[in-house]
Amino acid sequence: MSGPYNKVTPVMLGQSRGSNRDPTGTGQVSNSHSSTTSSTFQGSWNPFPGYNVNDFYNRMNNPTANRFLRPSSSGTLGGSLSFPVPPPPPMMPPPAAIPPPPMPLFSPTPTGSLNDNKKKRSRNGDISKEEAARRRKRAERFGTPTQSQAVGNGRGVDEEENFANLNAISTKSHKFDKNKRIVGRCQNLEKPYLRLTSEPNPETVRPLSVLKKTYNMLMEKYEGQKASYHYLCDQFKSMRQDLRVQILENEFTIKVYQSHARIALENGDIGEFNQCQSRLITLFELPNIKHSCLEEFTSYRILYYILTEDHGAITSLRLKLMTENFSVFKHPLVQQAFQLARTQLVGDYHSFMRIHSSMEGLGKKLVDLFIGKEKLKSLLTICRSYNQIPLEFLQKEFQFQNVESTIDFLSHRGLSQFILVKTQTKGNEYKYLDTKACRPYVIQQYTDPKRINMKS
Repeated sequence: MSGPYNKVTPVMLGQSRGSNRDPTGTGQVSNSHSSTTSSTFQGSWNPFPGYNVNDFYNRMNNPTANRFLRPSSSGTLGGSLSFPVPPPPPMMPPPAAIPPPPMPLFSPTPTGSLNDNKKKRSRNGDISKEEAARRRKRAERFGTPTQSQAVGNGRGVDEEENFANLNAISTKSHKFDKNKRIVGRCQNLEKPYLRLTSEPNPETVRPLSVLKKTYNMLMEKYEGQKASYHYLCDQFKSMRQDLRVQILENEFTIKVYQSHARIALENGDIGEFNQCQSRLITLFELPNIKHSCLEEFTSYRILYYILTEDHGAITSLRLKLMTENFSVFKHPLVQQAFQLARTQLVGDYHSFMRIHSSMEGLGKKLVDLFIGKEKLKSLLTICRSYNQIPLEFLQKEFQFQNVESTIDFLSHRGLSQFILVKTQTKGNEYKYLDTKACRPYVIQQYTDPKRINMKS
């Protein structure tokens, strides 16, 4: 609905509300004061009759105005009011022109500033003779070598040995330039391994031609079983050291590290194997070297990650081989190692034992280092799932040759008391394991920490 009562019309200043209404509804406003509202205030309350409203508000909004005109009929000081204009504020001088405040003749110095000055002087070396003598006596009393003694003896704090990196060629290898190439002049075929304590001496380092003769000699002794593993390991470590200090990175270097890694695996030395395979990873990434036996040592690398349960490294290696070297990824040895890693990750002990029994060569020897732990883990899963289990079932799951081998495995774990024998109706003996009773013992054995010799 629309009408005169639904419309809102503004009320002009100085007019009554009734003067703005439109009683006819035509949209025209009747304003009897339209001729005077623009010039004079004609409201119901007029404090200044006959005064110009616009001029009043203009002068109120203008801060520089100095008088307000009033009508002549008001009779106030001749019709005008005069207000004095305040003078402008004085100009301040610029900051540079302000002189600094005078310094007092005597100002107390806080104690802290004196101590700070003493500390600064002591840091800068500006100390008195008495202070230097006191420090020297204190160093002699506590057995601390002074700076001059450390320089004279040639041994300071910076010359301490660093044993953090076991793969370093020396305990002080951080003291000399490892990228400085040297050529050895030693002609001895055999040399014991000694960890370097100073910069390599060319007189005690064998050149490449002598190292090749040493390698052939060691391999003949190894194949003829004429030397112990301790001797072979010491000689191979000495060869590896001579290769490192001379920065020799070629196919012969790869052959030396691969041979030492194989010998270490055959003798169960996982520490030396880890050092060799860590160095081989770096050598295999060099583009100017022909990579031999890459598939074999890639499978060993995966099996070593299974030993340490580093499944993140296995996933990264799988992705790298699929994108960069797919032929190595499809090799049977590499695929078998990846399948074994997957079965361990998902807890499929049945497939894990089956793959392990089908493995051959040094890869099987590497898995043999931790197969006992995997069998104990599988036994824990079985004990949590069954109250009793036949020994024939354990024989098939763990790929034992016979039941006697299964009993030997359980007896070695201290579980022989839980092997029970039940006589059947035909007189046959039925042997089973009371898994419910032995469950706490298996859990305790599996959760006990085991120390493993792994040099990294």
